[in-house]
Amino acid sequence: MLRHAYVAERAEEQVHQIAGQLTRVEQQFSDLKNRRADRDDGKVRELEAGITELRRVVEERHARSVEIATVKGDADAGRLRYQERAFENALAVRDARIERLEMQLKMLCQFLSVGGYDMPKGL
Repeated sequence: MLRHAYVAERAEEQVHQIAGQLTRVEQQFSDLKNRRADRDDGKVRELEAGITELRRVVEERHARSVEIATVKGDADAGRLRYQERAFENALAVRDARIERLEMQLKMLCQFLSVGGYDMPKGL
């Protein structure tokens, strides 16, 4: 019987040791989890800061692209006005040449009619 009592006491002692070890492991796990959470929180904060910075950069780039599009639109409008004026000037030069040629043709026809030649019909 003494032997069974000793075995029971020894088993109970081992259970207490294992329970103590389990408590220590749970504490270590909890500490490790907290440290990991702290590290992860640091990483999360770092990632959040990076995301915030990326958002700021994207917003700045978008604002710049809008400004560039506005400047390009203004430049295109200016270029279009310049081309319109150049086209109008070219048309005015063409019209002036046509008028001068018509006047020269009319004078030639009058000269020919005085000389006894018949003028072309429609002039």
